[in-house]
Amino acid sequence: MPAPARIAAFERLIAEYPPQVYKSTTDGAMWLFTLYDDMAPEKAAVLAHKISAALPQERAWQEKATYSDTLAKAEKETDGAAALALLKTVKVPSYVSRQRLLLATAQAQDRAGQLDAAYGDLLKAYAPQPGP
Repeated sequence: MPAPARIAAFERLIAEYPPQVYKSTTDGAMWLFTLYDDMAPEKAAVLAHKISAALPQERAWQEKATYSDTLAKAEKETDGAAALALLKTVKVPSYVSRQRLLLATAQAQDRAGQLDAAYGDLLKAYAPQPGP
């Protein structure tokens, strides 16, 4: 199923079966968060804050909200060194791709004048050495 169709299905699930009433809906919300983080990070942050407020006892959603907020702040930071300091505190939640953090780190390294480190990290992540 294409990502837009999955997003629509998860959005409908959350709308029709609120997670504070139906605990199993949090699984669908987790997958929606993952899709949003890849395609629309601002929507991922809104979702994380919404679920975190609805289920304050769920520490995982508080962690997702913190992840989204910190990464967004680092991505907007113009000072590369300050962005790198923020990014060092980021913990990627379970089931979420590390790609966004990797790209944000490379951009921050570039802004901090560490182009070789940025290129090297991207090269290791996207073009690893072939195995024997």
